[in-house]
Amino acid sequence: MRRLALLVPLVVATAGWCGAPEKATGLAPVSAADLPHPEPLRPADFRDVILAALGRHLDLTLAALDQGIASQRLQQAGHDFLPSFDAGAGFSHLHGRKQGSFGNLRQVDFDRYDPQFGLSLALNLGERIHRLRARQHQYASSRYRYLDARRRVLLGVSELYQNLRVAQVGTAIAHRLVEDRRHMVEVIRARVTAGTALASELAQARAALAAARSQWVAAANQWAQASIRLARVLRWDPQQLLLAREVPVAPVPMREDGVRPDREALDEAVKAAGEAASASWWRLWGPKLQVQLRYTQLGTDPGDLDDQEFYRVFLGWRLSLAAWDEIRLQQRKLARTRVQLQQLDDAVRAEVAAVSRQLQAARARVPLARERLAAAREHLELATARYRAGKTILLEVLNAEAALAQARFDLVEAVSLLHLARIRQLAASGALSPQQLLGEDGEEK
Repeated sequence: MRRLALLVPLVVATAGWCGAPEKATGLAPVSAADLPHPEPLRPADFRDVILAALGRHLDLTLAALDQGIASQRLQQAGHDFLPSFDAGAGFSHLHGRKQGSFGNLRQVDFDRYDPQFGLSLALNLGERIHRLRARQHQYASSRYRYLDARRRVLLGVSELYQNLRVAQVGTAIAHRLVEDRRHMVEVIRARVTAGTALASELAQARAALAAARSQWVAAANQWAQASIRLARVLRWDPQQLLLAREVPVAPVPMREDGVRPDREALDEAVKAAGEAASASWWRLWGPKLQVQLRYTQLGTDPGDLDDQEFYRVFLGWRLSLAAWDEIRLQQRKLARTRVQLQQLDDAVRAEVAAVSRQLQAARARVPLARERLAAAREHLELATARYRAGKTILLEVLNAEAALAQARFDLVEAVSLLHLARIRQLAASGALSPQQLLGEDGEEK
């Protein structure tokens, strides 16, 4: 028989959504009285936890910042098509000998004032267009990355919340075992006093009670650790012990054909890499257009300035090995991104197949766990009756109590794994949303 203290970490580590663990195991609602050392608890409704995760989780904050950066880069790429405005004013003074255009020298002494403003534009039109398209795809990719971050946050927080509930139920089961064995000690002590039981049986019962208390402490520690893990991602005070008082309902998907945001984000990244490669080609082979418009006032005195207008249009090419190397670099980046997309497609197919198998196994396990719990209860009743009739030893009763606690844990674990498999199936298909977790109807906006 496995020790209860070893079972608690197993349940907490593998549990997911559990509809009603107290009802499933026949226990009263979990409270501070189930702790070895009662302390104030902070109630944590599932809705509040989800809303806090959406508003406070730092992964979502980083994803939102990345989306803002991509949006700003897209805006910057659009502004690259606009001419720049130049304005300024200057003053200069020249005194002394100056050589003219034909080599003659003369003595000069004058001031120069030249306020001016103008417009200038220099661009490779093909390169700018492809670069703008690349930024558009990068922005779309950042939006999908935010949705993927939200999907992962919802899945992770849901698991942590239910881990907290399962840890609470584990503590309650350990508490129940302690109470049962404390009662057993009192019964055997009375029988020893009456001369119908051996002192060795009392020692055996007291040892079993001490072991149950140790397991109770271990279960309470699992509760505290689950609380700390959830509080950390929600940025709540980890010193406060959380009590998950609301039983989340396993969501029914509004649609099974969801879109995997991580896959869409990488697909947009492939398109962005393709546009960047095209832009590098235009940078090497495309003509560069330069347009300048300038208006200047020139004179030797601020009160005596005359107009000067300057217009220039130039079309030219610049070929360089550095530009050729840029083409090769962007082509390799494109190839690398395509391979990453293929890797993700393979991973998604494997994930969908895995969660489908998990769901099948979890569905088959729940009725078996219920059957085992019923059998364990019956076994304990029979063993207790046989012990009172003097037809068996105390060890059989203690083993039956441990088997019943084990069966309770197994049922909680089985129900939890069933709901967790359903949640993972929704997440794998891209259909997981806050509306489903909160039991709200309607399509996501």
